[in-house]
Amino acid sequence: MDRLVCLCLQEIWKMSSIHALFTYRPAIRLLIIFIFVLCVFSFPDPVHGYDREQKELLIELCDGHHFTWPEYVRVKRSVSNFGLYRVWISRRSFFEFVQLLKNDPDVLSWEVSRKLWINRSAGACKPLDPCSYSDEAGDYSWLKQAGVDSLQPLGTGSGILVAVADTGLDLTNQALLQNLWPGMESSGLDFNTGDQDSQNVQDLNGHGSMVSKVIIEVARDAYILPIKINQGSQNFFSTGAAVEAFYLAVEAGADVINLSFAGPPGSEALARAAKHAYESGTVLVGAAGNIDFGEPGFPAALSQVISVGSVDQTGHPSVFSPEHGVEILAPGENILLSGEQNGHHLSSGTSISAAIVSGFASVLLSRNTHLQPDNVRLLLRGGRSGQGPHILDGSEVLAAATPRLHFEGPGGRQLISKRDFQILLYLPPLDTHGKLYIAAEYNGYMWLLDNHGVWHDTQISQNPAYIELPFISLPMLLNLFGTDSAFENFSVYDLAPGKYCWTTGIEDDEKRFITPLDKVCLTIGELAMGIRFFSLDR
Repeated sequence: MDRLVCLCLQEIWKMSSIHALFTYRPAIRLLIIFIFVLCVFSFPDPVHGYDREQKELLIELCDGHHFTWPEYVRVKRSVSNFGLYRVWISRRSFFEFVQLLKNDPDVLSWEVSRKLWINRSAGACKPLDPCSYSDEAGDYSWLKQAGVDSLQPLGTGSGILVAVADTGLDLTNQALLQNLWPGMESSGLDFNTGDQDSQNVQDLNGHGSMVSKVIIEVARDAYILPIKINQGSQNFFSTGAAVEAFYLAVEAGADVINLSFAGPPGSEALARAAKHAYESGTVLVGAAGNIDFGEPGFPAALSQVISVGSVDQTGHPSVFSPEHGVEILAPGENILLSGEQNGHHLSSGTSISAAIVSGFASVLLSRNTHLQPDNVRLLLRGGRSGQGPHILDGSEVLAAATPRLHFEGPGGRQLISKRDFQILLYLPPLDTHGKLYIAAEYNGYMWLLDNHGVWHDTQISQNPAYIELPFISLPMLLNLFGTDSAFENFSVYDLAPGKYCWTTGIEDDEKRFITPLDKVCLTIGELAMGIRFFSLDR
């Protein structure tokens, strides 16, 4: 859709007389550009984007301050427990107030709130319209493209709270209400007027509802905390609203914050809010933006935020998605989703891509709640660190989060031949202590392995045997069986013909499996003259 719109506009531009002016009359071209820039920079800078008669500022005061608020401050509200305030004043008093802030030693920092934008490309479909159920372009094939089905062994996002800082939630859509956070009644705020209003989360724009729908398509049991940061149906809001959304989400205990908006850099208050959320253990996922300026927009460009770009149905980066500085690429073109008033939207944009990644993060955290943001980021990249964008793949995420046994023959060959072979053990990052469970099965008998490399017959021993694991914050590859390992070499000629299976998993101290179980089987057959053959099945 974006390519079609761009091509149409290009053709219209070529046929227009304005194009002729730009092409053949450089003086007129420069004059038009000058007038355009003048209009942009002389346009009144509304306070939080809505009222031209007042300005919004973000002010940080030191602990135990004695700052006296002047009478012309219309509204002030404490944003956090760190001395941060959102303040609204009349435009006429702006310069006087700025001088006061500059000269008061209790003022640590201040900034004028600016606009942030919600960018989207969407077309509405009415309820029960055939396009709502199309199996062609604009269907739910993005679920398959992202490999969402592969996430089933990891979980469904159960118990995970995802804060969606956006345009609210469609309260008439029953499918969305099923995932509404139970504590929502006491946490709603109208961030743009400074008034408390616990019911003001109704989405009049549609963007927040679509983002929330994407998240629960991936993590169907996750809770959604809608934080409405725009006013009415507006497509923009202030940095002050975004800052307050961060602190509210952390205070509510959000595990993930989805940030499907972008804007120019420069807000120190927003950067500090993101740092606070990150250090609180909250995973931050940000849309890179729908205009390719070469780098992700703000706040996705912050180091604490996982920056997400878009790919089309063929896996190629979308034309509107930034090329550099993006960490993860996810489907973001022609995505069919529920919108406001129980309708449907055919939408494209990095907002949708970011929501998919937020859903993936929720699934990972529902399996292992101990995971910290950096390792969630690593697992979303399939266990690959380093620079450059990585295309989101559910099967890779599952493999990176699962402990698994890997068989190697002499010289590191995969095919097992001749005599000895090794069994290598991959351990995913846990961010906690764990107990490794390894069970071996042969002809209906099962054994469990303990710390000393001793197998226990489960038909005799009543106590489960575990290998105690230290605090693991990075993936590890151990030589469990084989040369230089803690356990003896395996020789396939010492094993009777048949099928051997090994199952691995990791529990935390509360006896919860914090990884999926992995099962791998080795079949040993015997041919004439004692020659054996081997096959692996996972």
